[in-house]
Amino acid sequence: MSRTLREGFKSWFFFVPWLLISLAVLLIPLRTDDPIFEQFVMLDLVILFPFVIFGLMGLTTPYWLRRNARSTVYAVTNRRALVIKYGFLGEVKSYWPLDIPTVALTLYCEGIGDVVLWSEEYCDQDGERNTRTEGFFDIEGAQHVARLVEKLVEAVRGFGSKAVAPLGPQ
Repeated sequence: MSRTLREGFKSWFFFVPWLLISLAVLLIPLRTDDPIFEQFVMLDLVILFPFVIFGLMGLTTPYWLRRNARSTVYAVTNRRALVIKYGFLGEVKSYWPLDIPTVALTLYCEGIGDVVLWSEEYCDQDGERNTRTEGFFDIEGAQHVARLVEKLVEAVRGFGSKAVAPLGPQ
């Protein structure tokens, strides 16, 4: 099980109580015969129904994280590194070796880790500093992949920018 999927299951510590409390607050007025609650039944349904939906959506977090991970392909070729996300909104990101300033490796357990190809620090609206990173995330054999990317970058920097010229007519 990947680190991202484990993090998704940790969210259940929030969403299970959220859903149980929402259902209890929603169902208590429906189960009582007290005339005070009868006039608020529709109001309760309208107000509390989104809370129940939010709880159910939160319980599906591991499914969506796994689906996102399964629809992402990472590749290192002799010319560049690629991140391909397919599905409804597909996306292809290409990292040319000269555009990779450093290769940062973060290892987790059992050889799973992140290979960061590009990062940028920025300030958000509140003035807090954040880091935006791009690369290969939550992959097995992260050390091997980091070595491949480092070899690619070193080879291109040794030969100059002509080594990564695109194929085809000039």
